[in-house]
Order: sequence, then structure tokens, then C-alpha cells
Amino acid sequence: MSGPRPLIAIDDAHELDKLSALVVHNLVVRRAAIVLVTLRSGEQAPDAVTDLWKDEHLPRLELQALSAAETTTLLEQVLDAPVDSMGADRLWSLSQGNLLFLRHLVDAELRSGRLRNVAGLWQWPETPELSAELAEHGAQHHGRADGECP
Repeated sequence: MSGPRPLIAIDDAHELDKLSALVVHNLVVRRAAIVLVTLRSGEQAPDAVTDLWKDEHLPRLELQALSAAETTTLLEQVLDAPVDSMGADRLWSLSQGNLLFLRHLVDAELRSGRLRNVAGLWQWPETPELSAELAEHGAQHHGRADGECP
């Protein structure tokens, strides 16, 4: 193949069916594309996907949860202003540094108006009202069966 290779990003590769996983595997092995694959921790991926790092076709990088300080830094960069420490601490406490949960939580609280910018400082003084999607993700993340968040 001549010329630049396409970039293919596959999120949640553990959800691929066997045939799709085999196509991804072939793209990587044949170097037909630059491939970025994400997997959610604890999920069973198709063998063709797992073989990508087991057979050293792709490097595997385990992402850890954000610390409280990293969460605050990320929030302030995304929101483009400082976040009050109480609100930042509560957001970290609920998300435990899980980026997906944090994103859903912040998006929902921004939409509701509970997370708001007051004179250049983001404040979150209220208790969140968790959507069904957020509660389900929280239950999965924290190993709870009842959908209840910590």
C-alpha cells in the first residue's frame, strides 16, 4: 500500500462481533491502517481483538482513574475557569476519577443548571439528580446491582 494509511479508531471493541473483530485484526496485521482500539476494563473481548496485544501487534496501555487533583485540573480546562474546591471534591468523590462517569455527570449538571459559573468560578452546591443512564453506569462502575450511586 502506498501513501498514508487511514486512521481507524474503535471504541468499546469488546462489543465487536467476531467477524468485525477479525476485520480489525487483519487491518492491523497487514498494516493497512493505523488502528486505535479501546476496551472497557473487565469486559470480555473477541479473541481477534485480544490477540492484537497478546501477539504484540499493538501496544496495550492501561488507563488509571484520575486523582482528585487531576480531576480538578481537567474540569478547569474543560470548563475554562476555576472550579470551587467543594464542587470539585464532590465531582471526584462521585466519579472516583472515572472519565466516562465524570463526563456524563458534568454534562447532566451543566444541562440542569446546577453546575454553574458564578462570577468566573464554577460552583456545584447542590446534590445531583442522576439520570437513569448515569445511575446504571455508576452501579456498574461501583459494583452495585441496585443502580444506587455512592
